Amino acid sequence: MFGLTVNGSMGLKQQQEIRGKVEALVITTTVKQQQAEDLIVKLRDAKKEIERELTPSKDVAYAKFKAECEFLNSRIKPINEIINIIKEKIAAFVVAENDRRRIDREEIEKANKAVLLKADKEIEKAVSKGNIKEAQKISRSSAIAIKPVEENIDLKATRLVDNWQYEIIDASAVPDKYLIIDHYAIKRAVEIQKEFCCIPGIRVWNTPKLSFK
Repeated sequence: MFGLTVNGSMGLKQQQEIRGKVEALVITTTVKQQQAEDLIVKLRDAKKEIERELTPSKDVAYAKFKAECEFLNSRIKPINEIINIIKEKIAAFVVAENDRRRIDREEIEKANKAVLLKADKEIEKAVSKGNIKEAQKISRSSAIAIKPVEENIDLKATRLVDNWQYEIIDASAVPDKYLIIDHYAIKRAVEIQKEFCCIPGIRVWNTPKLSFK
């Protein structure tokens, strides 16, 4: 058949040789068409023979690989879960603590502004009376009265990263560009309705392909 020997014992070199001849093949007669179809049958038989020969060892190798992956996951998964629990607790503390410090900073800064505003008025009054020493004393006292503020927690081994999430609250308001086209549903409709399928924005056409039993 086209000068080709096809069987399940074909090696890679023989397969490449067959492919080269098939790519150069030109079907010009019904005889060659029949020979081409017969070649497909032979190739399928060869494929089945190879599958029968190699599938058992493939199944054994896959089962072993799957078991090793499951064992590895059984050892790693609990550790990852523990790590995530710790991370969640650290994140909850950091968020709460930084919120507390932010509120404290706002209150301290408000109090500091009040101290400075009062000191400015007293200094201005003392200077207007020519009492420079009193003005300097008030300035030093106000500086001492200023309270320091706490900065946010400085994380060492971990850090907070953004984790933006979303939920759909009104599907009808979502812009079209964020709507996912259901290709499976469209394909099923086309296969069932064929040339009668009419979906706005969708072009339907038929490209026949060979099907061998």
